[in-house]
Amino acid sequence: MTLWLRFFRTYVAPQRRLSLLIVATSLGSLAMEALGFGVVLLILGREGPSWIPPAWKEALGAMALTNRVTLAALGLAAVALLRGGFQYGHALLSEGLRGRVETELRSALFRRFIFAPLTFLQKERAGAVLELVGQFSRRASDMASSFFRVLSATLVLTAYGAFAFALSPRLGAFMIFVVFPAAMAVRSFMTNRLRNRGRRMWSRMRETQSMAQEFLASVRTLRLFSREDWASDAFSDLLKTFRKEQYASVVLSALGRPLFGFFTAIGVGILVFFGSRLLSGTSEDVLSSLLLFVVVALRLVAPLGELVQIHAGATVAEPMVEAIFSALDDTPREPEGQGVPFETLKGAIEFRNVSYTYPAGGDPALRDLSLVIPKGETIGIVGPSGSGKSTVIHLLTRLDDPSSGTILVDGADLRALDPRRWRRKIAVVGQDSYIFHASVRDNLTFVRPGITDDELARAVEAAGASEFIASLPKGYDTLLGERGTRLSGGQRQRISLARMFLTDADILVLDEATSEVDGPTERAIARAVRERFPNRTVLVIAHRLSLVEDADRIYVLEDGRVAEQGRAPELRAAGGVFARLSSTQGAGADDNGGR
Repeated sequence: MTLWLRFFRTYVAPQRRLSLLIVATSLGSLAMEALGFGVVLLILGREGPSWIPPAWKEALGAMALTNRVTLAALGLAAVALLRGGFQYGHALLSEGLRGRVETELRSALFRRFIFAPLTFLQKERAGAVLELVGQFSRRASDMASSFFRVLSATLVLTAYGAFAFALSPRLGAFMIFVVFPAAMAVRSFMTNRLRNRGRRMWSRMRETQSMAQEFLASVRTLRLFSREDWASDAFSDLLKTFRKEQYASVVLSALGRPLFGFFTAIGVGILVFFGSRLLSGTSEDVLSSLLLFVVVALRLVAPLGELVQIHAGATVAEPMVEAIFSALDDTPREPEGQGVPFETLKGAIEFRNVSYTYPAGGDPALRDLSLVIPKGETIGIVGPSGSGKSTVIHLLTRLDDPSSGTILVDGADLRALDPRRWRRKIAVVGQDSYIFHASVRDNLTFVRPGITDDELARAVEAAGASEFIASLPKGYDTLLGERGTRLSGGQRQRISLARMFLTDADILVLDEATSEVDGPTERAIARAVRERFPNRTVLVIAHRLSLVEDADRIYVLEDGRVAEQGRAPELRAAGGVFARLSSTQGAGADDNGGR
């Protein structure tokens, strides 16, 4: 109950205007039903409701039976039309409420995840996260209008229950003690079974989404190892398991209403059997009263069945709502630090005794690392695979914080800076930069909206991308496909480099940024960086040593530590790690790469 109260208070109650209109249509529908019931009473020759003027009653009583029935039929038709209008409005408003709640849920979840620490998101399976934002939010929002369905059903129960007691207190009490216990018995029988089924079903659904996401993302690997059949069979097996859980849940949920109807039918049968003995008067009056009472009793069946069905749906949906609130409550937010704004680098960036171990565990990626990146200099970081080069960028961009030690920016702890203001002053081009499923133009301009065509053309030219963009079917308006699948590795890197040229960053980070372009293109890009960003701080992470040949200082990493530092000629002459890497690559190593 507490869970649903929180759901109502957080997502339904704020929609006040829409909620009031839904309540109004429910009351209007109930009023039309009451009016229709008054017409039925008149047909039966009853006194009718007290709100009907006596003169009208006398006039109706003086009418011939056929005329009175005709008038009643016309009245019932008018009442049915009005009630249908209220029900139609109620359905539209309820769907509007459900849509708004779904939007709010999805927006809140997405915002929570998009601002979560990267290390947290890397631990979560992407499919499970998408399932929360998608299917779980959809099914949870379906329950939004149920609060008003409960209200409507309760109003009908109250009205007809009061009318039943007015007709016959003894029969009314008998009905309450026969019909209501049947509903409660069904509810008690269904609740725990539905909740357990629901938990298993939604757990399987999240697993299904996660597996589909993972296999589709790794389809290239699956194809290279000819494991498509294995992936397809594994996914089919999981789908069958989910379907079994889903079907079992549907079977149990669908059982509620007919089971309730069965117990209600028994109750009405008992009511008819004992009613003739509990009512007094002539046989015609007893039959008329009993018929009217059965009509009332049967009218109570629908709202009671509605409540049972709503309860069943809420029980099945409860695990989803729990998962949504758990995600909203427990997903951490990226540390803001002290929110100190960063304007521009004035002195240097310093790694002071920094160590870092990735959340998955294992050996530290960095061990007591110390290095300095002065403003305006080009710094190279090289080393064998696994030496910690990319981890330096991971920490520098504040995707995570050091396990120990400190990163200082102009003498201030990086953790004190506003991370988003800091990142706006850093342009990072990686080996596998992300390309969105959008046009070339959109992939470039999202880093700086509002740029001119001339600025765009200069950036593309500097990145060596103008020729291949011109060859695309629609030029800048060509869609690149998800993750840039329509481009080669070298083309994706050039798009990423063009993004960097469009930024106004103080610090440029090239993390294997030209690994898939050829040597001449690489040298042309290096010249463009120097010409376009004079006096900027440039950090070059490279496996190919030709990229750092002209660097002001090179740090050579090995096993997460600085093994040596200096300029390229000095390091080569020292005969250490750099010299060994240089001799391994040999002449011409810089002429590799893609198109």
